[in-house]
Order: sequence, then structure tokens, then C-alpha cells
Amino acid sequence: MDSIGASKAIIVGHSMGGITSMNVALRAPERVEKLVVVDTNCRKLSQKLTKILLYYLSSLKAAVEKVPIDVDEDTAKKKIFENLFQEFYMLAKLEDSSFHIQLKRSSEGRWTFKSSIGLFMKAFMNHGELMTEPMGEYEGPTCFIYGKHSPYLVGQDEKNNRRFFPNAKMVGIDNATHSVHSDCPREFIDALLNFLQA
Repeated sequence: MDSIGASKAIIVGHSMGGITSMNVALRAPERVEKLVVVDTNCRKLSQKLTKILLYYLSSLKAAVEKVPIDVDEDTAKKKIFENLFQEFYMLAKLEDSSFHIQLKRSSEGRWTFKSSIGLFMKAFMNHGELMTEPMGEYEGPTCFIYGKHSPYLVGQDEKNNRRFFPNAKMVGIDNATHSVHSDCPREFIDALLNFLQA
């Protein structure tokens, strides 16, 4: 922000980006015009949730590694979905067509994820360093947008989130997991714009 001369900004963050955005708002509230936190709570991740996420990421990594090299992207996504469908309740809540993941070809020609699964796994393994206990308060306009089928259970943590963000608006998206913006893009954009334009 300093490098582009922005005294204030609207900050939107998802997951670990949501943790970063909350930290910015709590530590420098005068720099944040509005805050949008997507499927993240204002507390350290529990050890139980961290284990679930690590298991999910490792299973996701294993599923993509089983995809044959000679299939197109749509078939690759279908294969990944089929490999995971039986294991995860949150995926079982979705239709096949709603399983949106971002893939790319590796230098060897295999399908892999655009995001760095290894980086996420490393972060979750360092559980104690992932987020410090939150401190402070941000009284500006805040919106928590979350998936109603997400393991983060943001809707159930409203009381705690309001301790740090007393003017928070809570918006739950039906049929969405942790990847709210890709599971239900239209509903997510509507919620985001409704908040920003209010």
C-alpha cells in the first residue's frame, strides 16, 4: 500500500489470505476502508481442524497424481472428484459440475494444481505459527462470507468473530464448501458487491 501511495484499501482475503487480512485490520485499522473475510475465523486453527485439512490436502495431492497423463482437463477433474467423492462428506454435498479446481500441466505433461498444495501443507504442519492469537478490534465495515458446508464452521463462530469485528455482517452461501468463490461464484460475487456497494 505504501509503495503505491494508498493510504486506505478495501481488503478481501480467503482462507490464509483471510488470516492476513484480519491481521492487517486489527493491527492497522486506520488503513482499512472495508474488510471482507472469506471462510476463515478470527482464531487460531484448532489442532483437530488442522489435521483434517492436512488429510484433505494429502488426499487431494494423491488423487491428482492418479490422473492419467493423456486425458483432457475436464476428464482430469472428473477423475479427481471420483477419487475423493467417497472420502469427504463436504464433496458428497456437491454435484460433479460444482467441483471447481484449478489445474495446469507440469513440465512433464502431468496434471497438477495451479496453487501450491505443498506450500499449504507446510503451513498447516507448522500449526503453532500459522496464526497468533488475535488482538485488538476493527470497528469498520466487515463481512464474513462463508460456505455452509465448509469444515471451518464460520457461521457457528459468529460470537467470537464479533469480539474483534463488532460491525461484522455474516453471509452464509448454500451448497458451498471452503472454496466459496469457486463453488458458487455468482452467489459469492453478489454477496461481495452487496456489501461493498452498501
